[in-house]
Amino acid sequence: MFRMKYVLLLPVIMVLLVLVGTAAAHEEVDIVITNVWARPTTGEPPAMAGHGAHSSDATPMHSGSAFPSAAYMTIENRGAHPVALVSASTSIAAMVQIHETTVVDNVARMGEVEDGIIIPAGESAELRPGSFHIMLMDLMRDLSPGEAIALTLTFELRETDAEPMEMVVGAVVQDTPPELTDLVVTQAMIFDSANPEPPHAVEEALAGIELPEGMLAFITVENRGESDAPFAGALHMDETAPLYALIDGELFEVDEYDMGSGESAQFVVAFGALDMMGIDTGAMPFTLTLSDDRVLPVAGVLADGLHEDHP
Repeated sequence: MFRMKYVLLLPVIMVLLVLVGTAAAHEEVDIVITNVWARPTTGEPPAMAGHGAHSSDATPMHSGSAFPSAAYMTIENRGAHPVALVSASTSIAAMVQIHETTVVDNVARMGEVEDGIIIPAGESAELRPGSFHIMLMDLMRDLSPGEAIALTLTFELRETDAEPMEMVVGAVVQDTPPELTDLVVTQAMIFDSANPEPPHAVEEALAGIELPEGMLAFITVENRGESDAPFAGALHMDETAPLYALIDGELFEVDEYDMGSGESAQFVVAFGALDMMGIDTGAMPFTLTLSDDRVLPVAGVLADGLHEDHP
């Protein structure tokens, strides 16, 4: 255990999972998705909470939950071509649509976005309450604060012949937007250290490194704030979990890690033995803690087949 300040020169992995499409075309795609969250299904319908307007869409939908949910995020297009978010899916909802909320004469109405959300090269799109959002309908069950869900997002690369591509992101279920917007997670994946075929992004970053045993989270974090971020550890279900920093191809367990302004860092969190069978949302929540008493909620996406392999 030690305290250190280190300027990282490691490349940041910008996409979570690229599943389809030609490699040559997708080399031009550089999409970063941050600040992903989804509303719980208690109280007001997700699309209306906090708007203070009347809506014809406020009637509960028939599902395993009293109300639908909605997911929000920021999508950055750092590539050379426009991209469009054209569809989304999740294992916890039978119907997922991209919606936009508009308010006319103090009446809020939701409508499905037919052509997707277009993000020009070098620009960002913010999915937020009262604007663009992803509606999660016909939910299998209620979503409670503190849970996490996985969302599969399908993008089209416009002005090219590339096939659509998919990215999987984790969303923390909470009542309000993320507070630590200067600290953003660009990658978070849960995998088993004993798996001989880990996810591709994990295999590339951790190849040849001796890993702790059990369930692990691989995380990439950016500090976009103006001051250092003193990471101190991790929590899962109120239990502490060792935090390791990836530095020059080695893992170092740290009790405080000062990530400077404008820097990025890659971490591994060791959860040990976990029963994954109870997770039906495709993602697991945990928390990164800072020594200044701030916390960073994280939604780690489960590697393919993880919950099925661990009865």
